[in-house]
Amino acid sequence: MINSARLTERYAIHDDNLSIRRDFIRLGEAEREILSKHVNWAKSVAEEIAREFYDWQFAFEPTRRFNEGIAKRRGLSMETLRSKLEQTQATYFLEIFTGAAQDWNEEYFERRLRIGAAHDRIDLPFKWFIGSYAEYSRLVKEKTRRDFELEEAIAISD
Repeated sequence: MINSARLTERYAIHDDNLSIRRDFIRLGEAEREILSKHVNWAKSVAEEIAREFYDWQFAFEPTRRFNEGIAKRRGLSMETLRSKLEQTQATYFLEIFTGAAQDWNEEYFERRLRIGAAHDRIDLPFKWFIGSYAEYSRLVKEKTRRDFELEEAIAISD
């Protein structure tokens, strides 16, 4: 049963072999240091990114219909579902940064696997899951440019 067993144990994932996964996605020591230093920034933008992400998800007809089906099956209003989704997404974003302090360890990965299992349970089409990363990346880049270019401009003017 997924809820009672640790998924990291089920898939033989442990701190020793997680370094290979981090290397593959280019999360090395330099990236870990940068992200762990910007937890406060992540806190300041997490809800904004989640809101804009779901503005896009709910405006795109096929993903909106998919979410309508989830809301209906769960007996939730679209507003309630969206609120839950935004909260989960904001937490996910923030945990990328807070997880950096623990080098994205086994506990971090366990939470990621549980989210993946939830996607499986709701039968989230892979095309919507993987396709969402393009929008997510766009939003993060937009906020990073906005906030850090401003920060650099202020530092130069001092």
